[in-house]
Amino acid sequence: MSDTKHHRWVFRALCLFLLLPNILGFILAKDLPEAADKCIYLIGSMLLYAIGLACFKKRTFLYVASLGLFFSAVEIVHLIINQATTSLLFVFTIIKSEKGEFFELLSMYWWVVVFFFALWGVYFFLAKRYVENEWIASQKVRESLILTFACFAFLGGYTMSGGVKTAPVNMLYNVYRIVKMDRHIRQNLPTVEAFRFGVEKATNDAESLVVLVIGETSRYDHWQLNGYERETSPRLMARQNEIISFDSCYAIANLTTVSVPLMLSPATPTTLSSYTQQRSVVEAFEEAGYRTSWLADQSFNNHFLQRISATCDTAVYIHDDGETLFADYLLVAPFEQQLAYAGRQLVVLHSLGCHFKYSERYPEGFGPYQPDMRQMQKVEGQSLLETAKTLLVNSYDNAIRYTDFFLDSLIQVIEKSNRPAVLVYLGDHGENLLDDERNMFLHGTYSGSEYEYHVPLFVWTSEAYRQAHEDKIAAMQGNKKKVMTTMTLFDSLLDLGDIAYSQADSTQVISSAAMQADSLLYGLDANLNPFQLGRMIRP
Repeated sequence: MSDTKHHRWVFRALCLFLLLPNILGFILAKDLPEAADKCIYLIGSMLLYAIGLACFKKRTFLYVASLGLFFSAVEIVHLIINQATTSLLFVFTIIKSEKGEFFELLSMYWWVVVFFFALWGVYFFLAKRYVENEWIASQKVRESLILTFACFAFLGGYTMSGGVKTAPVNMLYNVYRIVKMDRHIRQNLPTVEAFRFGVEKATNDAESLVVLVIGETSRYDHWQLNGYERETSPRLMARQNEIISFDSCYAIANLTTVSVPLMLSPATPTTLSSYTQQRSVVEAFEEAGYRTSWLADQSFNNHFLQRISATCDTAVYIHDDGETLFADYLLVAPFEQQLAYAGRQLVVLHSLGCHFKYSERYPEGFGPYQPDMRQMQKVEGQSLLETAKTLLVNSYDNAIRYTDFFLDSLIQVIEKSNRPAVLVYLGDHGENLLDDERNMFLHGTYSGSEYEYHVPLFVWTSEAYRQAHEDKIAAMQGNKKKVMTTMTLFDSLLDLGDIAYSQADSTQVISSAAMQADSLLYGLDANLNPFQLGRMIRP
């Protein structure tokens, strides 16, 4: 083979390499349901790179296109995990992920990063060594390509279902949407600051305490309190006469950055934009005369939650110092300090819970279920996939058990204060643990699963609170089997704190005898589109 032919084949191979995510998208993407969508997607992908070749000489084009290789890697990962083109929330997670979470995940997949940069190096070597820096065609042909692409882009925008999907344009488009959403939130800040719910001043006991613990990555079915066969919540089981656990609560999103802001807001999946124009339930408590506190060991980059915590009387964010075990028990001391204040109080604890990497959520020697992810060793008699599931489930169950220890520690602090108190624990979303033939892992997946959406909701009450609110206790006992979503939190928390709100919906209050089970539940998918949650609910 002559050098010229050799160079041509190298150039073609590199162009094909650039198109790899698009070829995989054509084969794997379930969000391209129609044949017409697939054809438009693939032709558009080829024309996208053709326009680059019309604007740049061959080697220059390969150098410029290499900037998209990172996006290509993201697209390939998303396609393999989710069988869908990269979603808005996947890009949002990459942009907003916290340093500690990022490095924990990277520690599991460091070899992927090494492999990616090795490929990048080979790509640059071949482009520099074997590709001549010359035009691919005459100026007239190149102008025709530009015109063809422009026409196709115009027509494709009207015929492609579900918006922009062609990589890497889809990720750039999602980055644009995220920037636009951030700007929209900032523009609405004056509206939010001026907003008031108009709730009435609380008239309950002057020392009343309401505690909300936002659980992270918490699955309903891995709590012993909810019938799990393992002893993952022995301390709360010892208190089960004081606790009401709800059987059928579903998160409205499978990602913290969406689910937590919405559970604190009166907005719903079908009225999504209103959450950027109204205040939160925390600020409603402030209006009612409660002292408010926000204690957290996560979500340092979430602007919405940062805005809420900034309005509190006390806001404490605990960061990983790299020396002390970074676990939720670090929140107990500042929680105890808050109870030294007199008067009605709302304390919100945004916990790290069971966020991956699970084995980092509890101290060494704490977990009874072994081997866990600290060993990362193959289990004798099991396949690699079975071993992976064993390590994941053991580590996750140990993390649940540590959450049980953490919650019991909070309750002990409350009991020492002798105050009428209610503690609500609600998971923001669940987790996939290679549960079935789909082999889904982590959360925030495109298609979602019941393991990501079915979350624990339970309420602990002190003796003084139970005596003063026998009607609420009876109502919660009667509502514990009703189907609901995390959207019930806003009105329910106000009612548990004896705060009257004229716009409250009693059919969505877990402590009201008027509560109704939802026959039609809505959630948000990975592109923030509402969908019916019925397919996530087990029969």
